[in-house]
Amino acid sequence: MTTRPFDQFRQEILGNYNQGKYREALVSISEALVQHPERAQLLLYWNMCMYGRLNDVKATIQEFQKAIDAGYWYAADQLADDDADLLPATSHPEFIRLREIAVARYQEAVANSKPELLVLPLHPNAKAPYPLLLVLHGNNNNAEDTAPFWRSLTEQGWLVALAQSSQTTGANTYIWNDHAMAVPEIQAHLAQLKNDYAIDENCVVVGGFSAGAGLACRVVLKQDIKAKGFVALGAYIASPEELLAEVNDEAIKHVHGVNIIGDQDESCLPGTLKLTGMLKEHGIACQISIIEGIGHSYPVDFAERLCKATKFILNR
Repeated sequence: MTTRPFDQFRQEILGNYNQGKYREALVSISEALVQHPERAQLLLYWNMCMYGRLNDVKATIQEFQKAIDAGYWYAADQLADDDADLLPATSHPEFIRLREIAVARYQEAVANSKPELLVLPLHPNAKAPYPLLLVLHGNNNNAEDTAPFWRSLTEQGWLVALAQSSQTTGANTYIWNDHAMAVPEIQAHLAQLKNDYAIDENCVVVGGFSAGAGLACRVVLKQDIKAKGFVALGAYIASPEELLAEVNDEAIKHVHGVNIIGDQDESCLPGTLKLTGMLKEHGIACQISIIEGIGHSYPVDFAERLCKATKFILNR
């Protein structure tokens, strides 16, 4: 059996969920559990949510018990009393008991979680000072799994580094939701890279996927770090208006942005379109590439798109 990439499963599962096809989603989750057992913590949680949507309290609790037996844990906000995905199970005494265990484990995991930085090997022909691509993974993902999608830029002489958030949600899965925590971590990563490598400070680009892409836009546009531009794939941007209200137009006149997104990415396409349009209104160079036939995932030709995006950002 050919192993399918986990991102394909993610897109399929969330697509079925968004269409209310919860039983079809359960079938996909079952297949994903076989092919990607390392993702069991997230997949069991999704099982809980699908059974919750089907009002199957018994099955919801059974999946929760499987997760607890495997040593997994979840944050309190993932198991909230009013979570529409888990109702009506959240009021059941057994669910409440399991939640206490899960949240206690989560608190311990958070206390021990630290930000990480994965630096990919430089290409033998790379020459200092190096252009830098700093990549932010998507939510519920990690640096190692994200690296293969961005690795191709090393062949162009770039130093490619992947930042991993300290905000953990599961076994080797992380999120960027708390920007007050995330921004200082990214700043510290950049400082470390500048200390360890000869970086061309006029050629720093921040890239990312999903919530990581949204944060990449944020830190570049707010100039939390000094960068030439951003490459955002499937960027989740809750409020472009709020973001740009905090931006100094004069300070980012040099910035170039590239948004890449699927035409079926229903949750992220509206925000990405709005941000792109608003940036152009502010006189900021920003390209958008809308890919037909894909949702919230990496396109098969992402390496080529990434190369073109960085050339646009650096005006090459």
